[in-house]
Amino acid sequence: MPNIDPYQYGCVEKSSTTHALVHLIHHWLNATEAPNTVIRSCLIDFSKAFDRIDHTILQHKLQLFNTPQVLLNWCANFLTNRKQRVCLNSFFSPWKHVHAGVPQGTKLGPLFFLVMVNDLRTDLPLYKYVDECTIYEVVTKGESSILQNELNKIINGLTLTT
Repeated sequence: MPNIDPYQYGCVEKSSTTHALVHLIHHWLNATEAPNTVIRSCLIDFSKAFDRIDHTILQHKLQLFNTPQVLLNWCANFLTNRKQRVCLNSFFSPWKHVHAGVPQGTKLGPLFFLVMVNDLRTDLPLYKYVDECTIYEVVTKGESSILQNELNKIINGLTLTT
């Protein structure tokens, strides 16, 4: 898929967790060749990521990919007017409308999430694997860290857009 962040390793053809880990560890090992070098990293897992996708924001982001209108309409139809219920020991809850999220177990669910996080950027290296990502910095011992500031940007950006 064109325009996908090259550091997105999930749901991308000819890419896997192995590719992400090899690339990440390669960079870490190269960086630690210098004396007094430290790697600071944070691994992020987006909680209930697929359940929290705002359909309006997703549609907007799909438009930014120059998705043809017929596909935008199809995606909107796929996501709207969905209902779900719970079954426990042959007892069913009432049907409830689902106003956010994407159906799990579909081919489109991970693709939609990939579109949602595609524009997630930081000033530090950021490796994405669907609903998880790793951000890191290479610093010399004693050097100040910007990792927390970048994490705050990620949190604030996600709060504003998803």
